[in-house]
This record gives sequence, C-alpha cells and structure tokens, in this order.
Amino acid sequence: VGTIDAYWHANIDLTATDTSPREFGEELARALTGSDTARKLSTPGGIEMAHVLFTDLVGYSLLPMDQQKEYLEQLQQVIRESAQFRSSDEAGDIINLPTGDGMALAFFGDPIAPAQCALEVADALKVKPHLKLRMGIHTGPVYRLEDMNANANVAGGGINMAQRVMDCGDAGHILVSSTVADVLTQLSNWAPRLMDLDVCTVKHGVKLHLYNLSTEQAGNPKIPAKITAQLPERPALVVRSPRSWIAYASATLVLAIGVPLAYLGWHRPDPPPVPKSLLQYHLMVQKYRDGKPFEAPFQSLGDRVFEAGYTVQLVFISPTDGYLYILNEGPNSTVGTPDLNTMKSAVVKANKELKTAFISFDQAKGTEKMWVVWSKTAIPALDALQKWAPSAGAIKDSDEARAILTLLDKLATARVQADRDVSNKNINLTGFGEILAYKIPLDHE
Repeated sequence: VGTIDAYWHANIDLTATDTSPREFGEELARALTGSDTARKLSTPGGIEMAHVLFTDLVGYSLLPMDQQKEYLEQLQQVIRESAQFRSSDEAGDIINLPTGDGMALAFFGDPIAPAQCALEVADALKVKPHLKLRMGIHTGPVYRLEDMNANANVAGGGINMAQRVMDCGDAGHILVSSTVADVLTQLSNWAPRLMDLDVCTVKHGVKLHLYNLSTEQAGNPKIPAKITAQLPERPALVVRSPRSWIAYASATLVLAIGVPLAYLGWHRPDPPPVPKSLLQYHLMVQKYRDGKPFEAPFQSLGDRVFEAGYTVQLVFISPTDGYLYILNEGPNSTVGTPDLNTMKSAVVKANKELKTAFISFDQAKGTEKMWVVWSKTAIPALDALQKWAPSAGAIKDSDEARAILTLLDKLATARVQADRDVSNKNINLTGFGEILAYKIPLDHE
C-alpha cells in the first residue's frame, strides 16, 4: 500500500506499457526517497571525467577462500563508513565497482574527494593491519554504462589508468597521477602531503608521472619498490675515449695482437655525481640589559644558551641562486597544538648575504627550532605562507601548520652534512639533493 501511495503522489503512471523493469525500479526509488540518485548513476551517456580511486588488497590471491571473503567484506565496510564515501554516495556523485581483490570508486563531483576518501580509509585501516591495502588515484575520461545485471557501471581510460597508478605501489601506498597532483598542489593543505616520485614505466611501456600521498596518520612515505627498481643501472663495460690520436693508434695496435680487453681501459663508469645544495650561515647576537642593547652584536655558531631578552639574527649565503624559507617552531609546539611562524621567504642570489630580522627570545624557557629550507626551485606550499605576514607570520590555521610541519619533517629526512668552521664562526651545510632542509636549535632560558 505504501508503494502504491508513493507512486500515486509522484504522479507515476503504473499502467504505462513502455516502462522497463529497470525504469520501474528507478522511478520507485525516486518516489520513496525523493532522490535522483538512481537515475543519475545509471543513465548511460557520453564521455565524462571521473576522479577514480582504485584499491587492491596486497597478497589477496594467496589467502584461503574464507579469508578472502572475510577480508574483502571488512574492506568494503571500512570504505562505506568513511565520511567522504557517505557524503558522495548521498549526493549521488559516486559509482563503486567490485574488482575482485578490492574496489574502484568513481567520483563525479569534487576532484579532491578520492584523495580525502583514501586518507580516511588508510587511517581507519591502522587498527586492521592484516588488510594490506594499496591505492591509486587518477582523473580521466570514462563512459557510464550498465553491467549484465543492469547495475550502474563505468569503463574507460580513467579506470584503467587508475589501476596502473595503483599497480606501482606497495602495501600502504596512496599514489596519485600528475593529473591529480596538478589539482592538489594548488591547495596549501594538500601540497605538503605530496612527494614527487618522477616517472614510472607501466604496462605497454606507458610512462606515468607519479606522486606519493602521505601524512603522519596515513599512507606509506617510502619510495615504492617498483620505482626503485627502475632507477638507471650502470652499464657493464664501456671503453674510455682516447685522449689523442697516439692513444687511439696504440689501442688499435694492442687489439690487433690479441691483448685482453681489460688492458684497453674497459671499466665500470663512476656513478653520476649526486647533486649538492650548499648553504652557509651564522648568527649575530645582540645582548640586552634593562631593555636596552648592551655591548656590540657578536657573531656566534648558536652553541650557547641565550638569555631572555636577547635578540638573534640569522645570516645566510649560498654559492648559487635559489629559494630560501625560514620558519620558527616554538618550544611548546606539539602535533595537537602546533606553534609555527613563517619568518622569511626570499630569492637567494649567489654569494649575496641574506639576513633575517632580529628575533627576540621571550620569557618561556626551551628550545626554539629554526627551520631552514633551501631549494633550487620555488616550493609553492611554503610560498603560500606569505598570507600570514600581516599576523606577524603566525600560522593561525592549525591544520595548515600541521601540514607544513609534516612537510618539513619529510624534507629533513634527506641527509645534510653540517661542518663547523670555528675559526670563522660559520656553519657550512651540504645537502645531497635538490632541496636542503635543516633544523637549527636555539636554547634559551
């Protein structure tokens, strides 16, 4: 009776002879729920852009059948319970497809939705370590269609490429294609969560530019094994170029009389040099007494405990052009309540000194952490912090502050060598990569 009543009030003609069972079901769903979801998700049409999250349980095929069923049901429950999935499902902006050992989710609304859903799922899986999930995200073209059971389905390059992105990862990884990264890097709270993995060759020789998405709570920050395995190998043997026609003639003669090739200078080439980032710094310290400068400023390596009221200036110089970012993390900063200030973002000219303003130590005892990041190219997430300049550099958005601290911690994992030049009271920093990130501790009482 309730069904007939719903149809009556929805002005649906139950006697229409051209209504298929599928259309009947869609009309009924809309009449009962007041939603256009059924028709929106099942009506075939032209090419559309979908934001696809492709998931896969690593080692699934090796499990006994009963565990396969159990693990897949647990994964489906975790995905269904994620806030982003529920929101998109209620809006009718998602089609979820079983893939045998995982699921593929095609989002048709917010391009950030698959990344947000992936982080929520990864965070929820921390209490289910037996579910070793890897995920890939790609935005690309798809067709909406129906499967053999007249259920909503999608197919096309967007789905296929998302699977290839996922295939490059290991358990815990959330990899995204460059089409997705191009969107995420425009947002200050997402850019710090991405690590550029460069290009990976996948099925049929297709080359994908991939990024790794991770936070302190979710994702796998390590470089995937498949990408590591594709790093260029050194050739087994090469012959040295003769330095002159005499050397060439001598080598030809030796070869003619059958001397072993080892004597011709065949050798394994030296590995390519690791790019280095160089930065030198020192501190200028101004003492204060009774609120007034006391004595002349003096140069320091920073290896002392500074009194409250002292001011400190950092002075940097680099032999090459680049970008320098300086941030201050307070002594009481925590993950829950971050205390972070952006102090300076500037273009560094080769062999030109760059100085910060004098920093004053307050009455709070502890260790100030001065984050220094030098890069050959601009870092958009750090450039975006200039919007906090009117508030004395204090980053008042806690989520953004946490994201920046995550980025700094990630950048600081690259090796930096610090050499103390005691005689000149300088510290020389050598970074082995395109970006140098270093934390300068300043103790004060």
